Amino acid sequence: MNTADTATPAVSMRLASFTRDALPDHFRWQVISALRMMWPEDFAGTNCCPTTIFGPDWQSTHVVISAGDSVFAHAGFVLLDLTHCGESYRVAGLGAVVTFPNFRRTGLGTRAVAEATRLIDESEADVAALFCPNHLLRFYGQFGWSNQSEGLTTTGNPQSPTIEPEPRLMRFLSDHGRSGEHSFSTSPWHLSVRW
Repeated sequence: MNTADTATPAVSMRLASFTRDALPDHFRWQVISALRMMWPEDFAGTNCCPTTIFGPDWQSTHVVISAGDSVFAHAGFVLLDLTHCGESYRVAGLGAVVTFPNFRRTGLGTRAVAEATRLIDESEADVAALFCPNHLLRFYGQFGWSNQSEGLTTTGNPQSPTIEPEPRLMRFLSDHGRSGEHSFSTSPWHLSVRW
C-alpha cells in the first residue's frame, strides 16, 4: 500500500493504492455501491450483484481517496494480455472511476486518476486504454490519454459483436506498444469483455 495525505476544506483525506487482494472489504463494497448507483445499466441481469470491482480473476490495482473508513473517490485499473491485429499486448485498462456526489469538483477525482495513470505508467503494460463519454475527453486528455476516435472497439461475441459507443482513449507505454499505435488508431479492436 502506498499512501499520501491530501485535504479538502473540511476533511483530512488519505490517498492510498491497493492490489485487488489488499483492498479492504469495506472500501470494495463502497466502490461497488457507488458504481451501481452511477451506472445502473451496467449492473443488470447476471451482473446485478457483483462482489468484485473488476472481473473476479483479473489482476487489479485500486487508488482510493478516503477519510477514516469512508471512500470519497476511486480509480482502478486491470492488467490483461490482449491481442490486436495479430499482436499480443499487455494492456492496462483504466476504469471504475467514481467520486461520491458531494465531493465532485473538489479535485479528488483528478487526484485519483493522476495517481492511477502514474501507476499504469510504472507497470509492465505496453498500452493503456479507457472508455469515457465525450464530455470527459478533455478531463482524461490532461493526463496524456489520446482519443482513438478512428479506431472502432467491439465487445462480446465476435460473431455478433457490439460496437462500443464510448470513445476509446489510450496511452502507448512500451516500444512494442508505440509500434502498434497506428493499428490501434485505424483498425477495429475486439474485446471479449470491457473493464
